[in-house]
Amino acid sequence: LSKYSKPCFSTFYDQIHIDDLESVQNIYRHLDHWYNGRSKQLTFRVKCPINGYKWITNIIQSQVFPDKQLIITSRFFDANVVKRGSMSLHQIQQQLERADPLSADPDIQYNPDLVDKVTQFTRIGWFEYYIPDSRTVYSSSIKPMVGLDDQDRFTAEYFKSIVEKESWEKAMLFALDAKPSDSILNQDVRVLVKGEQKWFNVQLEFTFVQTIITRIFGVVQDVTELRETQDKLERAQQISNTGWYEYDVLDHSNSRFSDSWLTIHDFEQGDKPSWSEYLQKVRPLDHEGIETNLEGFLDKFGSSWDKLEFKIIDRQEKERYISNSSRVIFEEGLPVKVFGICRDITESKNFEEQLILSNNDLDALIRATDNLIFVIDEDCRFERVIGTEERFHIPTKDFIGNKVADIWTDPNGIEMTQMVERA
Repeated sequence: LSKYSKPCFSTFYDQIHIDDLESVQNIYRHLDHWYNGRSKQLTFRVKCPINGYKWITNIIQSQVFPDKQLIITSRFFDANVVKRGSMSLHQIQQQLERADPLSADPDIQYNPDLVDKVTQFTRIGWFEYYIPDSRTVYSSSIKPMVGLDDQDRFTAEYFKSIVEKESWEKAMLFALDAKPSDSILNQDVRVLVKGEQKWFNVQLEFTFVQTIITRIFGVVQDVTELRETQDKLERAQQISNTGWYEYDVLDHSNSRFSDSWLTIHDFEQGDKPSWSEYLQKVRPLDHEGIETNLEGFLDKFGSSWDKLEFKIIDRQEKERYISNSSRVIFEEGLPVKVFGICRDITESKNFEEQLILSNNDLDALIRATDNLIFVIDEDCRFERVIGTEERFHIPTKDFIGNKVADIWTDPNGIEMTQMVERA
């Protein structure tokens, strides 16, 4: 369906493969007979613009509230992307469907030998916390992730006990301000599992009845290795004064910036600067050059990298040199993202400027004397010469690449060449 469509059962049924339609309709037409907590998982094919049809998994759950209001929650997952060995999620579902379809066991889909083998392999678990009756339903794959044994029971209170206090408080503050239009929280949290510190990515979705949160659905993934790699990369970036960014041309709020990039450009951690906010940091003298370069850069179609050096002005009104390498990502011929790496080269630029000034001072000093200063290579050929025009009235370019004896053919020149060779 397009993002502008308003789904209803007729449009939903139109998307389902003809061979799967009847079984799906039989489930949805009898939802009113379900009792509280009944769950059902089914897998079927829906239309896909890329290859005709794709498999999706649909989990349906009922919930009855004290006012006898029945709420049906239906969640959909792409079944083609989750596999373990040669058994796909669809094949697992076929095994599940062999069970009695009238079974009252709401936990049949949580069989650790079937569906949860996938989540155990990918170190992903999920849970649902029903607030009215303080009940927690969960996948068995979440228990080994949080340090529980097979006979233990996972509860929301236990999960709270292993999560870092600051992260839990942040989640609670979000819940207080959450509303149906903004009901999903996604964050990385630090946890302590049997004395070992780990990182979990936690996505929480809040279900509302009017303005009251009645259910929390959470997906938890162990991202410890990823976070450790990111931390090492961040430290390496800080040491080398390097940062990266991925700028979303269509919506800058979806852009991503490394902590080092934000620090280099004098932004606060967590900021997502727009193009105009970024330009405010750039020295006004460099604005035109950057915008001209960007216009030509966005017209390039391919994988070429664009390099540019410019100055920014920080809050202390100090100028800093930035070296930036960028690449445009195109979709359907249009630029959608810019990926880049930048480096603060202020220190090296300052050294370079000081070296140029020192060389100029040295050149001026030498030209004010009668000395000839030169550098020769291993073959006694001149590489650099200062003072030739003032002293000998011979252009400097006539020295470069030649030997002393090539310039002066008299005995003094030959003797000087031999002396240099001996040295």
